[in-house]
Amino acid sequence: APNFVLGDAHELPFEDGSFDTVVMAEIPEHLENPQKAIGEALRVSRERVLITCPDEFNWAARYRPFAPPPLFKGTPPAVHRRYYTRQLLEYELRQAGARKFAYEHLECGGMAFHLVKIEEVA
Repeated sequence: APNFVLGDAHELPFEDGSFDTVVMAEIPEHLENPQKAIGEALRVSRERVLITCPDEFNWAARYRPFAPPPLFKGTPPAVHRRYYTRQLLEYELRQAGARKFAYEHLECGGMAFHLVKIEEVA
């Protein structure tokens, strides 16, 4: 059975190397200090960290405030503190301690995302 734990992404309540893989799906763009949260993900991971976040050209998030209400009916508003360029994301990864990572840009129906697999930490 799953064991859910409530915690803060900036200070994860787990020992170093607790997980083979840590997934941060659509998280960094919402955080006050994404570098610290990415660093925490790296700390609790034994092998890899996977991160996805919308890029600066993600139309759904950019134009939502101007869209007619029926278009996004029933979905809560997204609160993004930032939209990532590849350069900004790579900078934050390096600042968090990532040294070796694979990057891929994904597009799906006007939605654009960054996908990163971190494999080596400083």
